Amino acid sequence: FSGQPENKATPVAIEAVTFGQRGFVLSRRPMSFPKDVGWSRVAVTGGYGYLIASNLEVAAWRTFLSPQGEAGHIAEYEDAAHGVYRAAQFSGDRLEACVFIGPAKDTPSWDAVKTAFAAETISDEQRRLLLSGKSADGVANDGPVVCACFGVGRNAICGAIAQGARSAADIGAKLKAGTNCGSCIPELKRLIAQTDVAQPMEASAAS
Repeated sequence: FSGQPENKATPVAIEAVTFGQRGFVLSRRPMSFPKDVGWSRVAVTGGYGYLIASNLEVAAWRTFLSPQGEAGHIAEYEDAAHGVYRAAQFSGDRLEACVFIGPAKDTPSWDAVKTAFAAETISDEQRRLLLSGKSADGVANDGPVVCACFGVGRNAICGAIAQGARSAADIGAKLKAGTNCGSCIPELKRLIAQTDVAQPMEASAAS
């Protein structure tokens, strides 16, 4: 029983919001964001992962990590002219938190950074390469995130399909994608369908 039935008749309107920046945050503890930043939490190993979108100036991110937790060494990279800001906070040889933000058309990949974050300690080489987003050990780029619940990217899903996954359940068994909220299942099915269509075309061309 609703105690406020009149609210059901209240007109509302929604409209799309365009964000100029996109990126991610990884942290050992829950994070809070400025009110104008859109974010979604993603399951990651070792802490908390967030995909973020905003229209803030690059300068607004400079103090983002400092107030969030204990003091530690912070390494930064900034290219204000191109709207890029990256920072990582370390405690000894451990990555405690990081923020990567850049133009929406060129969203930074977090695959190599997630690998470093999941480790208890990181090597000097990993630390040196961290803000570049590159891996010291050849970690593949998983591509744009399709399953936000488990942080599974498009490239990883396409790889599973190429290895024989032919249903959303198959992909879920391999990567966990689609096994929580289920909102990505239509996209999983679409990727499978694209592969199923492409294979007969390739076979026809070969014959």
